[in-house]
Amino acid sequence: MSIFKKITELFSTTPSTQERALAGDAQAAFELAQKQQFIDDEAYIKWLTIAAEGGLAEAQNSLAKVYHPDLGELYKELVEQDYRISADWTIKAAEQDNADAQMRLSLACSSGEGVSKDEQKAFYWTKRAAENGDYLAMMELGAAYKDGTNGLAQDKERAVEWLSKAAEGAALYGDNILSQHAREEVIIINGSPEEVQAITKKREKDSQEHFEKLLREATDGNVISQFWVAKYYVVIQDIEKAKFWFSKAAAQGNEQAKDELEQLNKEK
Repeated sequence: MSIFKKITELFSTTPSTQERALAGDAQAAFELAQKQQFIDDEAYIKWLTIAAEGGLAEAQNSLAKVYHPDLGELYKELVEQDYRISADWTIKAAEQDNADAQMRLSLACSSGEGVSKDEQKAFYWTKRAAENGDYLAMMELGAAYKDGTNGLAQDKERAVEWLSKAAEGAALYGDNILSQHAREEVIIINGSPEEVQAITKKREKDSQEHFEKLLREATDGNVISQFWVAKYYVVIQDIEKAKFWFSKAAAQGNEQAKDELEQLNKEK
């Protein structure tokens, strides 16, 4: 251990904090974990695990990411990563109203990643996440009210309410693209025909440019782009091209691509 590291530990962790953490104080353990993040990965996981096992939702959510094969890239040599283990910790945090965990659990239920695929549960967790302040969930909830999907009656007023909240939340976190998208959705609901037409044309142009960019990246070997290009072809029902790009992503170890490819092959 370097002298600098010893000095850092000496001044950043007081004995009383460590004692409280070792005695089961989840908040103290989480504070220690935060101090060690990006400095000492083993120490970070050790204290984070103590905090998570102590029932702290924020620690449980962070530990879920450590065990996630896609989100925990930094820790793949230190823990046996598994979607199911990650989902177990995500569920614990979600049940304590951690909005980030609730939104990720919604996505997991939708894709079947680490849990049983269940669209009804997925939307349940989206709604919970929106109510707890997740702006992505607010966007989805607003869209559901706008279109009358996921078992909700179409309600333009509720749609505008949630889409406006999503726009504000996204802007607060610097997500200007989603913020603008949410504001455009409000205009589509309340705006004039000319305003709606302008937005539609803009989106068509942006969508085409975005797909062309993804396709270039996929051709250059970007596994995430390969996956989303494949998903695009599923949407437009070009299954052969979808299989081609899922195969490319699967060959690079993308588990979701493997699952999607397997599902498409079953539907022959």
